[in-house]
Amino acid sequence: MATVLVAGGEFTQAGGVPANHVAAWDGARWAALDAGTDGPVRAVAPLGAGAVAVGGTFSHAGDVVAHNVAVWDGTAWAALGEGTDDTVQALAGLPDGARLVAAGRFRAAGTSASGTAGVALWDGAAWTSLAAGGGLDGDGLALAVLEDEAVVVGGRFARAGSAAALNVAQWSPATGAWTALGSGCDFAVLALAVYDGGVVAGGGAGPDGTPPRLLQWDGAAWAPLASAPTAGLDGDVAALLALGGQLYAAGWFTHAGGAAARYVAAWDGAAWASLASGVNGHATALAAYNGSLVVGGHFTSAGGAAAASVARWPPWAALGTAHGSFDGAVLALAPLATAEPSPTPTPTLEPTATADPTPTVEPTPTFTGAPPSPPPPSSVGAVIAVLAVLFTAAVAAAVYYYYVRRPRRRAAAALFSQDLTHESLLPVTQMIELQPTAASRSGRSSVYAELEES
Repeated sequence: MATVLVAGGEFTQAGGVPANHVAAWDGARWAALDAGTDGPVRAVAPLGAGAVAVGGTFSHAGDVVAHNVAVWDGTAWAALGEGTDDTVQALAGLPDGARLVAAGRFRAAGTSASGTAGVALWDGAAWTSLAAGGGLDGDGLALAVLEDEAVVVGGRFARAGSAAALNVAQWSPATGAWTALGSGCDFAVLALAVYDGGVVAGGGAGPDGTPPRLLQWDGAAWAPLASAPTAGLDGDVAALLALGGQLYAAGWFTHAGGAAARYVAAWDGAAWASLASGVNGHATALAAYNGSLVVGGHFTSAGGAAAASVARWPPWAALGTAHGSFDGAVLALAPLATAEPSPTPTPTLEPTATADPTPTVEPTPTFTGAPPSPPPPSSVGAVIAVLAVLFTAAVAAAVYYYYVRRPRRRAAAALFSQDLTHESLLPVTQMIELQPTAASRSGRSSVYAELEES
């Protein structure tokens, strides 16, 4: 399987090529996904069979009408039913590769508004409610899928279905119902990640405007990720990713654990660390790609090196030529496994036909008795061609002798036999030039014409 990295955002250029709000990196270059979308892409999620879903604020994907959510299957765009009636902020594919959960600011998904506000399920054929009790009474802004296919949604809401749940809730596939996770989070949850056996929620400031902005659910209660408020982050969290035993955070902060960490930082379970000098602008997306961390956002350099809106770590480097060349923010990133192209089978080559060897010419037999059989048709044709050439040459020679050589010899003889004046030679010259007649001249060969001019 090959892996490509799909980026979504507010850009119209990627890697120096036109790419409307969505592009794919194959390890060497960026490429557009057909005509892309006609509005910003805020969420990207892989599906089965090499397909990828994108969500955001748009009405078309390629030339297909697609309201805020669409799927790229590797060759073409397709709508997911009627889509949603407002922005999609987060997407998560379920393990079967066919179903997709969407969260956002919408009040309805598909043709029915029943139970799909804020969060909805695409079951492979239509949009439906995750739970009989309905959706959210606010906005869904983040999603995470657990090992048992349970779905955790974060955002800005007070209820999920029939359950009171402050800004975070869990849907169980076993019961088909929403449940609260303890007392919830007292801040808008903008990012979720599964890390160290629990769920980590990150987002904006608490009601008093102070940290913590990162809490971890251990199955029974929420607790700050770091032991002291000053050991946390000094700004909002936009994205979280567990990779290689560490938890990476990206957002609008410049310090982590009291030390400088510009817009991206790593938690190792005990302390925060910066990623060298970080990036020089807001970071809003994280993804793992071929063993590296990829960061997207709205910045122009990473680790002091030029990198427009997307870069990888470690060490910091741009993806592609022209320093990435994104002309707008990258808001979402996701790796996508694609099938390797089947190798073209080497055709079985037929043995090269060799030309028939030149036949050995047998000596012409001497016949005694009955005459020989006539030669085959091909030999007859060759004989006729040779005779025609000889006949043409004989005719040309006769014409030349009769009309050119013979008169000249006669004129020369006359010169020798008598003392001719210049005027007496005129009739002979005229005789030479006037013969043959015009009628016969038209039938003469080009060889004879050249002789006459000389």
